[in-house]
Amino acid sequence: MTNVSNIIIFSINRIFIQVLSRVIEKADIKCEVTILDSLQQANVVKTYHDNTLVIVDNIIHGASGYELLSYLRLDAKLTSPIVYFGLSEQDSEIKALKQGANYYISKPFTPDKVLELINEVLNKTY
Repeated sequence: MTNVSNIIIFSINRIFIQVLSRVIEKADIKCEVTILDSLQQANVVKTYHDNTLVIVDNIIHGASGYELLSYLRLDAKLTSPIVYFGLSEQDSEIKALKQGANYYISKPFTPDKVLELINEVLNKTY
């Protein structure tokens, strides 16, 4: 497993955050989890090192999840992997990937699917 020491979750959905937190705990990933809920807070990612996994929910304050993806890639120059959670619509996945997401998970999702993807991402080198 790589040396991921930070996971940043962008979401305003408490249940989503709780489920992801449990999945991370179940995977026994030793890391600091930071919860952010808006585009305005996205500047904080500039202070993290490359060993950060970013998870973006489609629901945040002040912008769409797609706008956040674009900001993270273009303005913040984030090179870390990004996992985007969105609605199960065909255009949604294509748009998220074009805006900078590396991975896309459709809602509703199962915790096992998320765990499998997180383990896959953490075992890759970026």
